[in-house]
Amino acid sequence: MNLSEYQKRVEDTWISNENDFIRIVCGLSGELGEICEKLKKYFRKDDCAEKEKKTSWFAVGLILKGEIGDLMYYIAKLCNEFGLDLEEILQENINKLAQRKEDGTISAKDINRKVQEIIDKWNKNL
Repeated sequence: MNLSEYQKRVEDTWISNENDFIRIVCGLSGELGEICEKLKKYFRKDDCAEKEKKTSWFAVGLILKGEIGDLMYYIAKLCNEFGLDLEEILQENINKLAQRKEDGTISAKDINRKVQEIIDKWNKNL
């Protein structure tokens, strides 16, 4: 399944009501919290042997797979709410990061730069 199909299928499974936006934001926060909680528990086990740690790291990955799927569900729904294409967002993001890597500028930048990029893009699309 591609990302566009996934975004459409999210709508088929969503039960809508007047609190959709709040549910989306809380869902994002909750699922990310579950991922963090599982990782926290893994890193708390600092007394296990290296071999055990590698094995349990693999197990954590398998557990996180489901949580990442849940997180993606809410991300896709958020995109749908704003009429955004997830595939386009991801392509633009990887292009931006690749360019920053090439330029040697991968770092936190001033929010004003990002705001100006958005305004410039918006103006081009008018």
